[in-house]
Amino acid sequence: MKHSQMQIEDCFWSPVISKMCNEIIPYQYEVLNDEIEGIPSSHAIENFRIASGQKNGKYVGMLFQDSDVAKWIEAAAYSLKVNDDPEIRKKIERSSLFVLSSDFEGMPNALMEAMALGVPCISTDCKGGGARFLIKNGTNGLLTPIGDVEALQTAMEKILSDQFFADNLSHNAHKLCETHSPEKIYAEWENLIKKVVCLQPSDKK
Repeated sequence: MKHSQMQIEDCFWSPVISKMCNEIIPYQYEVLNDEIEGIPSSHAIENFRIASGQKNGKYVGMLFQDSDVAKWIEAAAYSLKVNDDPEIRKKIERSSLFVLSSDFEGMPNALMEAMALGVPCISTDCKGGGARFLIKNGTNGLLTPIGDVEALQTAMEKILSDQFFADNLSHNAHKLCETHSPEKIYAEWENLIKKVVCLQPSDKK
């Protein structure tokens, strides 16, 4: 059986997965968009609209709130593998852009998933090298220097103001599904493990 065909089904995990896909992720989307009455506004999405120039206003909330948006995209992308909800897919695919503003990342899952879904992506060229490994600057996404707020804003404005450019980034980013498919990654891990095992000294005399 292929790894991509495996499913978890038991009395504990199945209800948890179902609740996450059908209740928690849709609810979190409304929270991030300040659509729930009776709780303080997060301004998580609103801050991005202000940063991109779509709206005027003051930034509100905690410094880490951009990661809340990234975590939602990551969770939603995983949920589509379990339950391909057309409403959740539409919410992700109609996103104007995805921004990763980290100072350090290994191989950023949220960035990979946004690219695989065809969302135009921007990332800081952060230490760790994962973003640079995934993004060919100007071809399937945009890279900006760490801490350069003006460069990040310029990149966001470029995508939001140039639909042809945004569509081209989206088209090329989606190719990540082919270059980083589970089958290819599993095969590379298997080859690496075989090489390491073959390099080990033999116990035989």
